[in-house]
Amino acid sequence: RSGINAEYGNKIPGSKPSYPKTETFYAHPENLGVIHEIEAFDRGIVVYHTTLDSSGNRGNHRVSLLDPDDYSKTKSMIQFPADVSLVSPNSNTSPDQTHLKICVHSYTKPVKQLSIPFSKFGVSRGRLISRGRYEMITDTAPSGEANVPITIIANEDSLTECTPCLFISYGCYGENLFYSWETLPRELLDKNWKVVLCHVRGGGELGRNWYLQGVGSNKENCVLDTLNSIKHVQSLNLTTPSTSTLHASSSGALIAARAAQSVPGIVSKMVLRFPFLDLNTAMSDPSLPLSSEEKEEWGFDSGDSGMGLGPLDFQGIISDSDVFITVAGKDRRAPSWHAANYVASIVNREKVFVNFLGDADHTGFSEEADTVETSFMLDDRSKS
Repeated sequence: RSGINAEYGNKIPGSKPSYPKTETFYAHPENLGVIHEIEAFDRGIVVYHTTLDSSGNRGNHRVSLLDPDDYSKTKSMIQFPADVSLVSPNSNTSPDQTHLKICVHSYTKPVKQLSIPFSKFGVSRGRLISRGRYEMITDTAPSGEANVPITIIANEDSLTECTPCLFISYGCYGENLFYSWETLPRELLDKNWKVVLCHVRGGGELGRNWYLQGVGSNKENCVLDTLNSIKHVQSLNLTTPSTSTLHASSSGALIAARAAQSVPGIVSKMVLRFPFLDLNTAMSDPSLPLSSEEKEEWGFDSGDSGMGLGPLDFQGIISDSDVFITVAGKDRRAPSWHAANYVASIVNREKVFVNFLGDADHTGFSEEADTVETSFMLDDRSKS
Protein backbone atom coordinates (compact mmCIF):
# COMPACT_ATOMS: atom_id res chain seq x y z
CA ARG A 1 0.00 0.00 0.00
CA SER A 2 1.14 3.49 -0.69
CA GLY A 3 0.99 5.70 2.37
CA ILE A 4 0.38 4.93 6.01
CA ASN A 5 -0.98 1.61 7.21
CA ALA A 6 -4.69 1.14 7.81
CA GLU A 7 -4.51 0.85 11.61
CA TYR A 8 -3.01 4.30 12.03
CA GLY A 9 -4.42 6.01 8.94
CA ASN A 10 -8.00 5.31 9.95
CA LYS A 11 -7.42 7.03 13.30
CA ILE A 12 -6.72 10.44 11.73
CA PRO A 13 -9.81 12.60 12.53
CA GLY A 14 -11.91 13.36 9.47
CA SER A 15 -9.79 11.24 7.16
CA LYS A 16 -10.76 8.39 4.89
CA PRO A 17 -8.29 5.65 4.06
CA SER A 18 -7.07 6.09 0.52
CA TYR A 19 -4.68 3.71 -1.19
CA PRO A 20 -4.17 5.00 -4.75
CA LYS A 21 -1.38 2.54 -5.45
CA THR A 22 -0.94 -1.07 -4.41
CA GLU A 23 2.22 -3.11 -4.80
CA THR A 24 3.11 -6.65 -3.87
CA PHE A 25 6.50 -7.03 -2.24
CA TYR A 26 8.34 -10.18 -1.29
CA ALA A 27 10.67 -10.82 1.60
CA HIS A 28 12.19 -14.15 2.53
CA PRO A 29 10.53 -15.37 5.81
CA GLU A 30 13.87 -16.56 7.19
CA ASN A 31 15.20 -13.01 6.93
CA LEU A 32 12.34 -11.35 8.80
CA GLY A 33 11.07 -13.96 11.27
CA VAL A 34 7.75 -12.95 12.87
CA ILE A 35 6.30 -9.70 11.48
CA HIS A 36 4.35 -7.50 13.92
CA GLU A 37 3.72 -4.31 11.92
CA ILE A 38 4.36 -2.97 8.41
CA GLU A 39 4.38 0.70 7.35
CA ALA A 40 4.90 2.06 3.85
CA PHE A 41 6.80 5.29 3.12
CA ASP A 42 8.26 6.95 0.05
CA ARG A 43 11.69 5.88 1.32
CA GLY A 44 10.73 2.23 1.55
CA ILE A 45 8.80 -0.35 3.56
CA VAL A 46 9.41 -0.39 7.32
CA VAL A 47 8.94 -3.79 8.96
CA TYR A 48 8.66 -4.26 12.73
CA HIS A 49 9.63 -7.86 13.43
CA THR A 50 11.19 -10.41 15.77
CA THR A 51 14.01 -12.63 14.56
CA LEU A 52 13.95 -16.41 14.71
CA ASP A 53 17.08 -18.57 14.74
CA SER A 54 17.54 -21.79 12.76
CA SER A 55 15.81 -23.77 15.53
CA GLY A 56 12.80 -21.45 15.61
CA ASN A 57 13.79 -19.78 18.87
CA ARG A 58 12.84 -16.14 19.27
CA GLY A 59 15.50 -13.45 19.02
CA ASN A 60 15.55 -9.69 19.47
CA HIS A 61 13.13 -7.09 18.14
CA ARG A 62 14.19 -5.33 14.96
CA VAL A 63 12.97 -2.55 12.70
CA SER A 64 14.08 -3.03 9.10
CA LEU A 65 13.90 -0.66 6.14
CA LEU A 66 13.40 -2.61 2.92
CA ASP A 67 15.07 -1.33 -0.24
CA PRO A 68 12.47 0.73 -2.17
CA ASP A 69 13.92 -0.57 -5.45
CA ASP A 70 13.91 -4.22 -4.36
CA TYR A 71 11.60 -5.13 -1.48
CA SER A 72 13.23 -8.53 -1.09
CA LYS A 73 16.36 -6.81 0.25
CA THR A 74 16.92 -5.07 3.58
CA LYS A 75 18.46 -1.63 3.06
CA SER A 76 19.21 -1.01 6.73
CA MET A 77 18.17 -2.39 10.09
CA ILE A 78 18.02 -1.46 13.78
CA GLN A 79 18.38 -4.29 16.32
CA PHE A 80 17.21 -3.63 19.85
CA PRO A 81 18.52 -5.07 23.14
CA ALA A 82 17.10 -8.27 24.59
CA ASP A 83 15.16 -6.44 27.32
CA VAL A 84 12.95 -4.71 24.71
CA SER A 85 9.49 -6.31 24.80
CA LEU A 86 7.93 -4.48 21.84
CA VAL A 87 8.75 -1.84 19.22
CA SER A 88 5.68 -0.15 17.77
CA PRO A 89 4.84 2.75 15.41
CA ASN A 90 4.17 6.11 17.03
CA SER A 91 1.79 8.30 14.99
CA ASN A 92 3.52 8.13 11.63
CA THR A 93 1.01 10.04 9.50
CA SER A 94 2.66 10.91 6.20
CA PRO A 95 4.33 8.71 3.55
CA ASP A 96 6.88 11.44 2.76
CA GLN A 97 7.99 12.19 6.34
CA THR A 98 11.73 12.41 6.98
CA HIS A 99 11.75 10.72 10.40
CA LEU A 100 10.35 7.41 11.64
CA LYS A 101 8.60 7.74 15.00
CA ILE A 102 8.57 4.66 17.22
CA CYS A 103 7.87 3.59 20.79
CA VAL A 104 10.34 1.23 22.44
CA HIS A 105 8.78 -0.76 25.29
CA SER A 106 11.07 -2.51 27.76
CA TYR A 107 10.75 -4.96 30.63
CA THR A 108 13.38 -3.12 32.66
CA LYS A 109 12.83 0.60 32.03
CA PRO A 110 10.04 3.03 31.05
CA VAL A 111 8.85 3.34 27.46
CA LYS A 112 11.04 5.45 25.19
CA GLN A 113 9.78 7.49 22.22
CA LEU A 114 12.25 7.95 19.40
CA SER A 115 12.28 9.93 16.17
CA ILE A 116 14.83 8.39 13.82
CA PRO A 117 15.91 10.19 10.60
CA PHE A 118 15.60 7.91 7.61
CA SER A 119 18.99 9.26 6.54
CA LYS A 120 20.55 7.69 9.65
CA PHE A 121 18.44 4.55 9.75
CA GLY A 122 20.48 1.61 10.95
CA VAL A 123 23.03 3.65 12.89
CA SER A 124 23.79 2.01 16.26
CA ARG A 125 21.23 2.95 18.92
CA GLY A 126 23.60 2.38 21.83
CA ARG A 127 21.75 4.76 24.11
CA LEU A 128 18.88 2.25 24.27
CA ILE A 129 21.06 -0.16 26.24
CA SER A 130 21.09 2.00 29.36
CA ARG A 131 20.82 0.03 32.58
CA GLY A 132 17.29 -0.46 33.85
CA ARG A 133 15.83 -0.84 37.29
CA TYR A 134 15.28 -4.57 36.83
CA GLU A 135 17.16 -7.42 35.17
CA MET A 136 15.76 -9.74 32.50
CA ILE A 137 16.84 -13.14 31.21
CA THR A 138 15.26 -15.50 28.69
CA ASP A 139 15.14 -19.27 28.73
CA THR A 140 13.17 -22.15 27.21
CA ALA A 141 11.17 -24.82 29.00
CA PRO A 142 11.00 -28.29 27.38
CA SER A 143 7.36 -29.22 26.74
CA GLY A 144 6.78 -32.36 24.70
CA GLU A 145 8.25 -31.67 21.26
CA ALA A 146 8.33 -27.91 21.88
CA ASN A 147 10.64 -25.53 23.70
CA VAL A 148 8.53 -22.84 25.33
CA PRO A 149 10.13 -19.37 25.54
CA ILE A 150 10.01 -17.85 29.01
CA THR A 151 11.00 -14.36 30.11
CA ILE A 152 12.16 -13.86 33.71
CA ILE A 153 12.20 -10.35 35.21
CA ALA A 154 13.55 -9.58 38.69
CA ASN A 155 15.78 -7.33 40.75
CA GLU A 156 19.46 -8.01 40.25
CA ASP A 157 19.76 -9.35 43.80
CA SER A 158 16.92 -11.89 43.40
CA LEU A 159 17.38 -12.94 39.76
CA THR A 160 19.29 -16.13 40.63
CA GLU A 161 17.97 -16.60 44.18
CA CYS A 162 15.03 -18.75 45.29
CA THR A 163 12.25 -16.19 45.78
CA PRO A 164 8.46 -15.90 45.37
CA CYS A 165 7.46 -16.01 41.72
CA LEU A 166 4.48 -14.81 39.67
CA PHE A 167 3.88 -16.90 36.53
CA ILE A 168 1.79 -15.20 33.82
CA SER A 169 0.32 -17.18 30.93
CA TYR A 170 -2.26 -16.70 28.15
CA GLY A 171 -1.96 -18.80 24.95
CA CYS A 172 -5.03 -17.82 22.91
CA TYR A 173 -5.95 -16.33 19.53
CA GLY A 174 -2.35 -16.02 18.33
CA GLU A 175 -1.82 -12.99 20.60
CA ASN A 176 1.58 -12.24 22.07
CA LEU A 177 1.87 -12.11 25.84
CA PHE A 178 2.94 -8.47 26.02
CA TYR A 179 4.18 -6.79 29.19
CA SER A 180 6.42 -3.79 29.72
CA TRP A 181 7.70 -1.55 32.48
CA GLU A 182 4.34 0.21 32.61
CA THR A 183 2.25 -2.98 33.00
CA LEU A 184 4.53 -5.23 35.08
CA PRO A 185 3.62 -5.65 38.79
CA ARG A 186 6.49 -3.50 40.03
CA GLU A 187 5.34 -3.65 43.65
CA LEU A 188 6.07 -7.39 43.61
CA LEU A 189 9.40 -6.90 41.84
CA ASP A 190 10.41 -4.32 44.45
CA LYS A 191 9.71 -6.93 47.14
CA ASN A 192 12.15 -9.35 45.49
CA TRP A 193 9.61 -11.39 43.56
CA LYS A 194 10.29 -12.73 40.11
CA VAL A 195 7.83 -12.36 37.22
CA VAL A 196 7.92 -15.15 34.64
CA LEU A 197 6.12 -14.68 31.32
CA CYS A 198 5.23 -18.05 29.80
CA HIS A 199 4.96 -17.64 26.01
CA VAL A 200 3.00 -20.84 25.50
CA ARG A 201 1.66 -22.31 22.27
CA GLY A 202 -1.56 -20.71 21.13
CA GLY A 203 0.15 -17.31 21.27
CA GLY A 204 1.89 -15.65 18.36
CA GLU A 205 5.44 -15.21 19.66
CA LEU A 206 6.98 -17.73 17.27
CA GLY A 207 4.69 -17.22 14.30
CA ARG A 208 1.54 -18.82 12.95
CA ASN A 209 2.67 -22.41 13.37
CA TRP A 210 3.24 -21.73 17.08
CA TYR A 211 -0.36 -20.52 17.31
CA LEU A 212 -1.73 -23.53 15.40
CA GLN A 213 0.01 -25.89 17.82
CA GLY A 214 -2.23 -24.46 20.56
CA VAL A 215 -5.62 -24.20 18.86
CA GLY A 216 -8.58 -26.57 18.41
CA SER A 217 -7.55 -30.19 18.96
CA ASN A 218 -4.12 -28.93 20.10
CA LYS A 219 -5.51 -26.70 22.85
CA GLU A 220 -4.28 -29.06 25.57
CA ASN A 221 -0.74 -28.04 24.54
CA CYS A 222 -1.41 -24.64 26.16
CA VAL A 223 -2.06 -26.37 29.48
CA LEU A 224 0.99 -28.60 29.04
CA ASP A 225 3.24 -25.63 28.21
CA THR A 226 2.01 -23.66 31.24
CA LEU A 227 2.73 -26.57 33.58
CA ASN A 228 6.15 -27.27 32.09
CA SER A 229 7.15 -23.61 32.26
CA ILE A 230 6.36 -23.58 35.97
CA LYS A 231 8.13 -26.91 36.57
CA HIS A 232 11.20 -25.72 34.68
CA VAL A 233 11.66 -22.59 36.78
CA GLN A 234 11.07 -24.56 39.97
CA SER A 235 13.61 -27.18 38.86
CA LEU A 236 16.22 -24.42 38.59
CA ASN A 237 15.58 -23.66 42.27
CA LEU A 238 14.47 -20.12 41.40
CA THR A 239 11.22 -20.63 43.31
CA THR A 240 9.18 -23.38 44.99
CA PRO A 241 5.57 -24.55 44.67
CA SER A 242 4.76 -22.97 48.03
CA THR A 243 6.00 -19.56 46.77
CA SER A 244 4.56 -19.79 43.23
CA THR A 245 1.50 -17.88 42.00
CA LEU A 246 -0.16 -18.40 38.60
CA HIS A 247 -1.90 -15.39 36.99
CA ALA A 248 -4.11 -15.34 33.89
CA SER A 249 -6.83 -13.19 32.36
CA SER A 250 -9.92 -13.76 30.22
CA SER A 251 -9.58 -16.90 28.06
CA GLY A 252 -6.13 -17.57 29.51
CA ALA A 253 -7.81 -18.15 32.89
CA LEU A 254 -9.43 -21.33 31.59
CA ILE A 255 -6.00 -22.70 30.69
CA ALA A 256 -4.50 -21.64 34.03
CA ALA A 257 -7.36 -23.18 36.03
CA ARG A 258 -7.06 -26.43 34.11
CA ALA A 259 -3.29 -26.47 34.66
CA ALA A 260 -3.55 -25.94 38.42
CA GLN A 261 -6.26 -28.59 38.61
CA SER A 262 -4.18 -31.10 36.61
CA VAL A 263 -1.19 -30.95 38.96
CA PRO A 264 -2.44 -30.17 42.48
CA GLY A 265 0.00 -28.17 44.56
CA ILE A 266 2.14 -26.93 41.67
CA VAL A 267 1.32 -23.36 42.78
CA SER A 268 0.13 -22.06 46.13
CA LYS A 269 -2.01 -19.26 44.68
CA MET A 270 -3.92 -18.61 41.49
CA VAL A 271 -5.19 -15.21 40.34
CA LEU A 272 -7.86 -15.11 37.62
CA ARG A 273 -8.84 -11.73 36.16
CA PHE A 274 -12.19 -11.45 34.33
CA PRO A 275 -12.02 -15.20 33.70
CA PHE A 276 -13.59 -17.19 30.86
CA LEU A 277 -14.08 -20.56 32.55
CA ASP A 278 -17.37 -22.25 31.62
CA LEU A 279 -16.39 -23.42 28.15
CA ASN A 280 -19.29 -25.77 27.41
CA THR A 281 -22.04 -23.34 28.41
CA ALA A 282 -20.46 -20.52 26.41
CA MET A 283 -20.01 -22.65 23.29
CA SER A 284 -23.64 -23.83 23.41
CA ASP A 285 -25.09 -20.28 23.47
CA PRO A 286 -24.64 -18.54 20.07
CA SER A 287 -25.75 -15.20 21.50
CA LEU A 288 -22.59 -14.88 23.60
CA PRO A 289 -19.54 -13.02 22.18
CA LEU A 290 -17.19 -15.92 22.99
CA SER A 291 -19.27 -18.65 21.41
CA SER A 292 -19.99 -19.42 17.77
CA GLU A 293 -17.19 -17.32 16.29
CA GLU A 294 -14.68 -18.83 18.73
CA LYS A 295 -15.52 -22.50 18.14
CA GLU A 296 -12.46 -23.07 15.98
CA GLU A 297 -10.19 -21.74 18.73
CA TRP A 298 -11.53 -24.22 21.26
CA GLY A 299 -12.13 -27.19 18.95
CA PHE A 300 -15.92 -27.06 18.78
CA ASP A 301 -16.14 -26.60 15.01
CA SER A 302 -15.97 -30.35 14.33
CA GLY A 303 -16.36 -33.62 16.14
CA ASP A 304 -13.05 -32.91 17.83
CA SER A 305 -14.26 -30.73 20.70
CA GLY A 306 -12.48 -29.19 23.65
CA MET A 307 -15.09 -30.62 26.03
CA GLY A 308 -12.45 -32.22 28.24
CA LEU A 309 -10.40 -29.06 28.62
CA GLY A 310 -12.49 -26.77 30.80
CA PRO A 311 -12.24 -27.02 34.59
CA LEU A 312 -16.03 -27.22 34.90
CA ASP A 313 -16.01 -30.57 33.13
CA PHE A 314 -14.70 -32.01 36.39
CA GLN A 315 -17.13 -31.50 39.26
CA GLY A 316 -16.15 -31.67 42.90
CA ILE A 317 -12.87 -29.81 42.49
CA ILE A 318 -10.67 -29.76 45.57
CA SER A 319 -8.42 -26.73 45.26
CA ASP A 320 -4.91 -27.02 46.62
CA SER A 321 -4.32 -23.35 45.81
CA ASP A 322 -5.82 -20.20 47.22
CA VAL A 323 -7.78 -18.64 44.35
CA PHE A 324 -8.48 -14.94 43.82
CA ILE A 325 -11.01 -14.04 41.10
CA THR A 326 -11.84 -10.55 39.83
CA VAL A 327 -15.28 -10.35 38.21
CA ALA A 328 -16.76 -7.46 36.21
CA GLY A 329 -20.49 -6.91 36.60
CA LYS A 330 -20.94 -5.56 33.05
CA ASP A 331 -18.64 -8.04 31.34
CA ARG A 332 -20.25 -9.49 28.19
CA ARG A 333 -17.24 -11.48 27.03
CA ALA A 334 -16.80 -13.38 30.29
CA PRO A 335 -19.99 -12.78 32.31
CA SER A 336 -19.99 -13.24 36.06
CA TRP A 337 -21.66 -16.66 35.81
CA HIS A 338 -18.36 -18.05 34.52
CA ALA A 339 -16.76 -17.37 37.90
CA ALA A 340 -19.93 -18.29 39.82
CA ASN A 341 -20.18 -21.72 38.20
CA TYR A 342 -16.48 -22.33 38.72
CA VAL A 343 -16.65 -21.43 42.42
CA ALA A 344 -19.75 -23.61 42.83
CA SER A 345 -17.80 -26.62 41.52
CA ILE A 346 -15.08 -26.23 44.17
CA VAL A 347 -15.62 -28.29 47.32
CA ASN A 348 -13.39 -26.30 49.67
CA ARG A 349 -14.70 -22.86 48.77
CA GLU A 350 -13.11 -21.27 51.82
CA LYS A 351 -9.94 -21.06 49.71
CA VAL A 352 -11.64 -18.86 47.08
CA PHE A 353 -11.81 -15.05 47.21
CA VAL A 354 -13.90 -13.00 44.76
CA ASN A 355 -13.65 -9.27 44.07
CA PHE A 356 -16.80 -8.12 42.27
CA LEU A 357 -16.51 -4.87 40.30
CA GLY A 358 -20.15 -4.03 39.66
CA ASP A 359 -19.69 -1.18 37.17
CA ALA A 360 -16.70 -2.58 35.26
CA ASP A 361 -16.66 -4.29 31.87
CA HIS A 362 -14.10 -6.71 30.39
CA THR A 363 -11.47 -3.98 30.07
CA GLY A 364 -12.31 -2.04 33.21
CA PHE A 365 -9.55 -3.17 35.57
CA SER A 366 -8.79 -0.27 37.91
CA GLU A 367 -5.76 0.73 39.95
CA GLU A 368 -7.73 -0.03 43.11
CA ALA A 369 -8.57 -3.53 41.86
CA ASP A 370 -4.90 -4.05 41.03
CA THR A 371 -3.95 -3.08 44.60
CA VAL A 372 -6.41 -5.61 46.04
CA GLU A 373 -5.13 -8.32 43.71
CA THR A 374 -1.50 -7.59 44.65
CA SER A 375 -2.25 -7.56 48.36
CA PHE A 376 -3.75 -11.05 48.04
CA MET A 377 -0.52 -12.30 46.47
CA LEU A 378 1.47 -10.67 49.27
CA ASP A 379 -0.81 -12.14 51.96
CA ASP A 380 -1.80 -8.64 53.08
CA ARG A 381 -5.36 -9.38 54.15
CA SER A 382 -5.80 -5.84 55.51
CA LYS A 383 -6.20 -4.65 51.89
CA SER A 384 -7.72 -7.70 50.24
